[in-house]
Amino acid sequence: MNKKFIFIFLGACLSLSLPAQSQTTDEILDNFFKKYEEGKPVEALDGLYALNPEEWLNRIKDNIENLKTQFSDLERLVGAYHGKEKLIEESLGQNYKIIIYLAKFDRQPVRFTFQFYRPEEDWRLYGFSYDFDLDDDFEENVKLKLMNKN
Repeated sequence: MNKKFIFIFLGACLSLSLPAQSQTTDEILDNFFKKYEEGKPVEALDGLYALNPEEWLNRIKDNIENLKTQFSDLERLVGAYHGKEKLIEESLGQNYKIIIYLAKFDRQPVRFTFQFYRPEEDWRLYGFSYDFDLDDDFEENVKLKLMNKN
């Protein structure tokens, strides 16, 4: 019995002394979409903003609250959520990323844009936005490709 307790105690002490594993941006976004799919859009945003130091969040607290209010009403505007598709992931060096998803809703697609920055070991949310202009941008891109073919 004592040996078992000592083993568990040592295991607990060792796990406390190990450094926490840094989350990848894929893991961060998996958590975000999991919360969103559970019908918890505000918790999904909270998970993103929790990546940043509190001192910086306090400076934009009103903006974050406005975003949460608007984001929680998204399904009322565009209907039920039906999943996501990663459109692009681009990096600038090893410490800055932009990841864009197409979120599928009943009425129309919505573009979710995530920007991450890593000043040290852990990723921080540098920016999050969503918009309804995906079709306009896509059409413009198609026109540019057409012009380049001629």
